[in-house]
Amino acid sequence: MIHTHQTAPTQFVDANGIRFAYRRFGKPGGVPLVCNQHYTGTMDYWDPAVTDGLARDREVILFNNAGVSSSSGEVPATFEQMGANAIAFSLALGLTEVDVLGFSIGGMVAQEIALQAPNLVRKLILVGTGPRGGEGMASLTQVAQRIFGAAYDPPEHLWLTVLFSPSKAGQAAGLEFLKRKHLRQVGIEANATSNREETIMPNLSGKTALVTGASRGMGRASALALAAAGAQVLVHYGRGANEADGVVAEIRKAGGRADAIATDLAAADGASKLAKQARSIIGDRLDILVANAGISKAATIEETTVEDFDKLFAVNVRAPFFLVQQLLPIMSEGSSIVFLSSLAARAVVGTIPAYAATKGAIDTLVKHFASMLGARGIRVNAVAPGVVQTDMSNFTKTDAGRDFALGMQALKRLAQPDDIGGVVAFLASENARWITGDTIHVDGGSKL
Repeated sequence: MIHTHQTAPTQFVDANGIRFAYRRFGKPGGVPLVCNQHYTGTMDYWDPAVTDGLARDREVILFNNAGVSSSSGEVPATFEQMGANAIAFSLALGLTEVDVLGFSIGGMVAQEIALQAPNLVRKLILVGTGPRGGEGMASLTQVAQRIFGAAYDPPEHLWLTVLFSPSKAGQAAGLEFLKRKHLRQVGIEANATSNREETIMPNLSGKTALVTGASRGMGRASALALAAAGAQVLVHYGRGANEADGVVAEIRKAGGRADAIATDLAAADGASKLAKQARSIIGDRLDILVANAGISKAATIEETTVEDFDKLFAVNVRAPFFLVQQLLPIMSEGSSIVFLSSLAARAVVGTIPAYAATKGAIDTLVKHFASMLGARGIRVNAVAPGVVQTDMSNFTKTDAGRDFALGMQALKRLAQPDDIGGVVAFLASENARWITGDTIHVDGGSKL
């Protein structure tokens, strides 16, 4: 799925103690263009006519720097720190080379990025900006004070004065910009794709979904992607109630429906308890089951204990098997089951033989379940990620770990949970109606 300015989901990544909000869209691969916005601007203030034009031939990344809008933290007092935060954001995405565009104050931040991380920046593009600092630049000029101190009705007409000439043609162009800016909403406007290539989006309106292990990582991304496509989502968690409540709150804020439910899937009766909880909320119909919850442990053959082995298989294999069993009475024709497999099921990645065996078992279950449930019209598939920046892949936070991951991938960036969540939503949708019994490798071309 290739997103546009209007359809790209808002994602989050943590770096320097800051949770950065960002969106990425356009043609994947190659060197991405990272954009730094103007004074008081957020990523919503970029003109879609510009960003979509840039995204025809490359990937574009928009983000809110620290303390701006949906990003956490405090707005720094210096361009040096703004630049340092922007560098941390790019590195957290696993980017090793970027082109940096800076507009207005964003241009001063962009210059700091190039000064502090010259090996990261391939090209520096400066638009409507000035030097990185200088005499008298700490305060607004009299003209700027008059413009920003005036009252506007509506308030956003401020930008007609700031960004556009006072001529009739200039103001008309400004009003058109504001119309384009408004096209991006929580949902997609009916005309959001007019005059451009149409984007195929999953439609799960009216569907019910259960995602296990949905409080963080790929489970969280899957829950958000399903909700964005219109599904009512049950957000399961084992631990991390606050994180699960945060996922529910985010879905509800966007106008969706979601509830959090807690169950220990390592327990022998965990699957049956979770099935009962789910039925108490959604009733007698479940359309989508995403069996995402899983655990891992790195250990050699000699280091692996019976307890470790049993817990891995309890959570990663037994729980999804019996969860399907318990939920089959409320699944019917058109329902979809999505398991989470792994690159480790088909290739040696680290020292995780017991974990890898659980994911090999999942690949086997996919085929058997798909065969058994096909007559009922229930599809069964799996998604097999490679290395994804989650808590389970903490090794990617080191230079050596990042180099190891990138070294086995054809695409040279680290995967984010949202890269997986979108594929899960696709498999759950009618767009994947003729796919069953398959394991989709979503790994950036790992171990080709």
